[in-house]
Amino acid sequence: MASWFCVLALPAVIQATESVDARVQALLARMTIEEKAGQMVHYWKHKDDQPESTPLASGFRPPVRGKISAREYAEFINSLQRQVIAGSPNGIPALIHDEALHGALAYARATSFPQSIGLAATFDLELVGRVAAAIAEEERSIGVRMVCAPVLNMSRDPRWGRTEETYGESARLAADIGVAYVKPFRARGIATAAKHMIANYGDGGSDSAAVFIERSELHNYWFKPFRAALQEGGSLAVTPCYNSINGLPTHANPWLLTTVLRDIWGFEGIVAADYNAWLVHGTHKLFLPKAEDPRLEDALACFQAGMDIPWHDSADLLPRIAKAAREGRIPMELLDRVAGRVLRVKYLLGVMDNPFADPDLAERVMNSPEHQKLAKEAAVAALTLMRNDNGLLPLDADKVRRIGVAGPHAAKVKLGGYSRGILPRDVTPLVGMQKRFGKERVVHLTGSPEEMAAAAAGCDVIFYCAGVKEGEFIDRARFDLPGDEPDRAPPPPPTAEGTAIIDKKKQDPLGNQVAEIRALGATGIPVALCLVAGSPVGLAPVEKSIRAVLVPWYGGEAAGDALAEVIAGDAEPGGRLPITWPRHVGQIPIYHDLYPSGRGRINYGDLDARPLYPFGFGLGYTRFALDNLRLASESATAGEPIRFTVDLTNTGKRRGSEVVQVYLAQRVAARVLPLQRLEAYQKVELAPGERRTLEFELGPDELGYYDAEGIRHLAPGQVEIRVGTSAGNLPLKASVSVGPADAGARSKPVIPQ
Repeated sequence: MASWFCVLALPAVIQATESVDARVQALLARMTIEEKAGQMVHYWKHKDDQPESTPLASGFRPPVRGKISAREYAEFINSLQRQVIAGSPNGIPALIHDEALHGALAYARATSFPQSIGLAATFDLELVGRVAAAIAEEERSIGVRMVCAPVLNMSRDPRWGRTEETYGESARLAADIGVAYVKPFRARGIATAAKHMIANYGDGGSDSAAVFIERSELHNYWFKPFRAALQEGGSLAVTPCYNSINGLPTHANPWLLTTVLRDIWGFEGIVAADYNAWLVHGTHKLFLPKAEDPRLEDALACFQAGMDIPWHDSADLLPRIAKAAREGRIPMELLDRVAGRVLRVKYLLGVMDNPFADPDLAERVMNSPEHQKLAKEAAVAALTLMRNDNGLLPLDADKVRRIGVAGPHAAKVKLGGYSRGILPRDVTPLVGMQKRFGKERVVHLTGSPEEMAAAAAGCDVIFYCAGVKEGEFIDRARFDLPGDEPDRAPPPPPTAEGTAIIDKKKQDPLGNQVAEIRALGATGIPVALCLVAGSPVGLAPVEKSIRAVLVPWYGGEAAGDALAEVIAGDAEPGGRLPITWPRHVGQIPIYHDLYPSGRGRINYGDLDARPLYPFGFGLGYTRFALDNLRLASESATAGEPIRFTVDLTNTGKRRGSEVVQVYLAQRVAARVLPLQRLEAYQKVELAPGERRTLEFELGPDELGYYDAEGIRHLAPGQVEIRVGTSAGNLPLKASVSVGPADAGARSKPVIPQ
């Protein structure tokens, strides 16, 4: 590390050998009221120009730039950080943050990996960990020490525009992936702001709508990924959701931000308000009485509830907080508590001792060949094949004469929300297939539906690359694939978040995709639908016109190459659905862990109640057989793990992977539990004829449940273990009798760690 990194270190009075808490207290004792107030506000550093005066603040978000090298960008961020340190009497550096759902956003040439929903589709925690490590390396190299990721909300309604940012509907899968994502960042001195705690959409898939959820359901389902990311992953920050929960704005909700987060979970990090979500008058105009300074009153209500940093631009609050503190309207204990939490995180991350970017590292790791290779590996692993009539795929590259590629996303790269801009190196489906099969054999079908059909003459197969409008501020009222709908509402204008969602805001009209697919299907040429999207889409209008369905999701910069490799059979489609795929909008919400019905099951008089594709479903190019489910014991004492094994065999002719999934069904408890829920899984790759024994263990965390107070219970009784390859295909079943830990005990409370 360059020697000048140490020039602006803290005064030697505060020794680096002291404990973090001791260093925080020593620093607080030296700070003025203005300095403490500075740690309670945030500066929106968004201008793409030369460095300018930076006020006292806990941190800032750097400008998005890509016209300079990674080295130059890192040096630019260092110049901003030096200004912050020089302007602070005690040399306190800033906590610089960025968006990092599936790639760094601040530097616009960073590697773009599959969007979150695609990472969830891999069901591969090791792969997700490597992707997170690559993103963390790129972020750390340019001086970023906090990221707005991962999104740990779950989606049970695909109409919610931000479904793409989630890990799907399973609390278990979201928790596991959240931990896998968070750990590499923490290991590299970067705080992850897990967001948006807790449920970020309401009825109808409406973003940030008010929600009312019973507290035990919050503890059992919605809290699970956040609890895991904080307690197991070591995440040092959390971001509340924009909406209100059970009648209170989340940012001014002491039960959520103090009782749950700090008293029950023991969280010692910081609560960072999502951009302007701390303005609770916007959530609940009657929450606070009329005040002379509503903006300050909003902030104080949130600070008192447990918020620490009001993103995005709150620097104007600094003098107002300091003035109120001097007048006794804000207790000094509040300033010390909030500023102390922010400082503690800066010490834990190492920001206080080394706040600078590493230009040498930035030049070396930013979109390195290793990261490019990983981006394609992840895109292949995410690609989900849901239908493959008569083995249409993979194609025989030696026999295919002509391939047609059509649809609104054929010649476009779609990275998804919170992505850096599109770069020339990003690969479209059309270019990917031309690279793999030869440009002369791949034709781009354009024009009207009739013109497309005419141009398809002589094609052996047609790949139609479809899509929908979705993303932040773009929830869907309609569920089906876009058709001829002249009343379709245009997208709203861009917001202050600018480039963070610019890819979604500037989408071209998607056209009448239903008419185009039907016209192509009428030619008799096999049509494979490639759905470039971040959530399920209604396929009923085109089901009879297509022979295969592939979902690349938003596959990142290498999505086109990955799609071509899978189509050609060079690679297996590795994805499985992390969210249930409804047949019809009338089924929504539908999910794999439904609760029991008073009528036994859900019935429709005019529709099959089953989804089109169940959670966990996905096809490959080979076949697998599951058998021989063996329990270590048919009984267990509450608190003891349940161990069992199952055999998996590749019975096909190709090497491939399968995701073996374990679901639990519990009938005896003091509260109603889901009919079944995913609690374990393993992704396994086998050669043709290879057989492997898989070992599973389910412990108290999988077998228990929480009550409304956040106390965990282990319920004795019969537990059925179901093993298969999706929520709709669970051929292997076995029951375990779980007895009470003590004679006569009905349940055993387990205090959360």
